[in-house]
Formats: sequence, structure tokens, C-alpha cells
Amino acid sequence: MSVDLTGLPIRASVLSRQRFGGKLQGALGGPAQHIDRAGDRYSQAIETPPMRVQPDGREWHAKLLAAEKEGGLFRISQPGLDIGNPGAPVIAAATLAGTTIPVAGLAAGYVVRAGQWFSIIHAGRRYADQARYAVAADAGGNAAIVMQNLLRVSLAAGDVVEIALPKIEGSVDGVPLDLPVTRTTSFSIRVDEDE
Repeated sequence: MSVDLTGLPIRASVLSRQRFGGKLQGALGGPAQHIDRAGDRYSQAIETPPMRVQPDGREWHAKLLAAEKEGGLFRISQPGLDIGNPGAPVIAAATLAGTTIPVAGLAAGYVVRAGQWFSIIHAGRRYADQARYAVAADAGGNAAIVMQNLLRVSLAAGDVVEIALPKIEGSVDGVPLDLPVTRTTSFSIRVDEDE
């Protein structure tokens, strides 16, 4: 079970994609071919603002050390984006592969914007992704969201889609072994999705 670090104060964060596909260059000047493979996933570099070592720095340090062993769960910031009320979105039907997910339970007319982050909870694990194109929910709250990446896992009907507060879950790295002797500290860490 991942350690919940969604309350960690964040000064800066940068998300990047780990790619397992790529471009296959054609032989003897032939055309290049893009190879898309399931498994592309995300990493997030996180920097916290300075905080007092006692008690905040000590408490967050303990949680971050635990997350290095158990995995961590962080929010994905989308500065300046007014998320609004997306409703209570879920996967509408079992989806085995591809880049399009059927979503139900959205607020009627809700627009998922191009580049907007969301996460899907399947079998207790979160999978983060972005919408490739803007899409509006119909009057019944249904929409087909096209993701940036191929599905990494088969989804079941009823899996929760977190749009209001998307999260990234995975291995945590970069936590210092000890706190500094000064009165303030900050952390620069990284979380990598495991699957």
C-alpha cells in the first residue's frame, strides 16, 4: 500500500514520460516508422518549499522514507487550470487495449481539456495519463477520452477515473538519509510509476 503524500507542499514539479516505444529509422534512407508500445508511463520530479525542520520537516521526512520502501502517492498539479466539477467519473465498460477509454458519470457537458491530467484506479493501483484531445460529456455524462499512451492494463467497468484530483503512484527516490542541522529543510525527490 503506497504512502499517501498528496498533502506534501510542492513548490515545483515536472512530469516526464518514460517511453518504451520509439522511432525505427528506415534502412538506406527509407521512411521512419513510429513504434508505439504499451508500457509508456510517467515520472514526476518534485521540489518542496523550505519548511521548518521541527516538526514539519521531520514528519514529512519520515513519510518520504516510508514511501521509498512502500511506494508513494502524490497529487499532479495543474497550475491555472480550473478543474470545475467533473462529477463522479468511472470506466463505463471493460476496456482491454488501445488509447480510448469510455467514461460515464461525468457532469453533463463537462469538458476534459487537451493535456488535462487524470488517473485511473484499477485493482488498487493508480495509472496517470493525459487527454490527447478535448472532449465534452454528453447529456448523460458519457465521453470517450483519448489518452496520450496505450493502456498499460485492462480496465474493468466501474474503475474510478480521478479528474478532480489526479494522482501519480510509484517508487520514490532521492530522499536524504538524514535532516540538516539547520532550522529549515526542503526535499527534491522523484516518483516513477512502476507499471
